[in-house]
Amino acid sequence: MNPIVLFCFNMIFTWSIGLIPPCIIRYAIMRRPISKASGWIIVIIFLFLNLCLFIVLGSTSKSHAVLLIIMYISQRILTSGEYDDISSRRFIRKFNRKFNRRENN
Repeated sequence: MNPIVLFCFNMIFTWSIGLIPPCIIRYAIMRRPISKASGWIIVIIFLFLNLCLFIVLGSTSKSHAVLLIIMYISQRILTSGEYDDISSRRFIRKFNRKFNRRENN
């Protein structure tokens, strides 16, 4: 098989296996961002599952560095849109004071 085609297939396969589960959790099951601690726990579990899967499939990579990149991107997917409630309240108060609006508390 052509090495370029094989490389493209392996890249699509690896990234799909790594990023589809966090996307399903974030956008189909939870439908909202999860906390950073929960995100890291889920991502570390998926890292070990992916590592085991690729070892069982006979991956020739010794470092599996791409799995660390996938882990970071997965964590960002799971927690995207999350905000700190206290800092957002402070921002809203400053904004309301600046434009002389009433607070809705």
